[in-house]
Amino acid sequence: MASGGDGQGSQTVIYFTWMYECLCVERDDGSGQDYQTRRHFTSILMQYGEVVNWLSRCINTKCTNPSDKIVIGIAPGACMVTESDINYLNSGDDHVTVIPNLFEQHQEVLQVVGNVAGKVVCILDDVWTTGRALRSCHQLVTEQGAKNVCLLSIGETDRYHMIPYYGSYSGNRDTETIIYLKMGTVRDKQRKTLFLSRVYNWVKSCIEVVQSVHPTDEIVLGIAPGHAPNSVSFMTDADLNLFKLQENGITIIPNLLQRYLKVEKQATSKKKRSPVTHLNSIKVVGNVAGKVVCILDDVWTSGSTLSACCQLVAEQGAVKVYPLSIGETVQK
Repeated sequence: MASGGDGQGSQTVIYFTWMYECLCVERDDGSGQDYQTRRHFTSILMQYGEVVNWLSRCINTKCTNPSDKIVIGIAPGACMVTESDINYLNSGDDHVTVIPNLFEQHQEVLQVVGNVAGKVVCILDDVWTTGRALRSCHQLVTEQGAKNVCLLSIGETDRYHMIPYYGSYSGNRDTETIIYLKMGTVRDKQRKTLFLSRVYNWVKSCIEVVQSVHPTDEIVLGIAPGHAPNSVSFMTDADLNLFKLQENGITIIPNLLQRYLKVEKQATSKKKRSPVTHLNSIKVVGNVAGKVVCILDDVWTSGSTLSACCQLVAEQGAVKVYPLSIGETVQK
């Protein structure tokens, strides 16, 4: 569970539930502690009893005081949860009201349908990846006077990162090494070699756990593309040599995802890129049908690149997709 304020007097409480843990790898930030990564989510709606019990606990005990009136809605978009899935939560005494279509799209503008002023609003989604949809819904109901907002996600997309990334020359050695590598300006050969060795060992540890979860599936490792068709990622560097993983039975396809239209660099853009931008500028090269795909990127910031890459390979028939990012941006 994670919680935080929005600065407008409305608290957001985010609840996640997972069926089982997938990956535990050593955190490579100098702390020596274990970093417990995102849990593995698969076919959770088939375990319907688990979902019912979890929702009841969240809504009846964790999200609200007994005197609060609760409105429950479903996140807009491709959510697999339906009205019939949550209708059992209607209390019959106006304490809990289920409004599945609480959010409706009108001329490309998302709007709140129904009165949420002074009420606790629970917004349910099936999977949390970047959280963009749920956070947009949170902002809308807050503007409509909701007393409290609870964002409920049955599962969370697997997303693993090795180190925190601070996004500038902040004095953090790992962050600066990534920046130098992205720019191709690392002058200290030993520094580069040692860092890429750490990256290789981390990727290898992730792949080994993926193999333990999918012992009979073919596993493919690809690299997320840069912003331009001709850009070359430092993750193809000979010092990293991801091809050594082929000794462990992994298929390495560095150019599995190719950029065919140039997009603006995220670092210099004045606005965040959406996954749609990437969906319209990246193509999958190679056969991923029936395979488990791991996609490696240098830094996760908004998640738009990896989210789009995951969607593209899933549409080509991949049975499971694991996004891996060397760094994850720390929002200050």
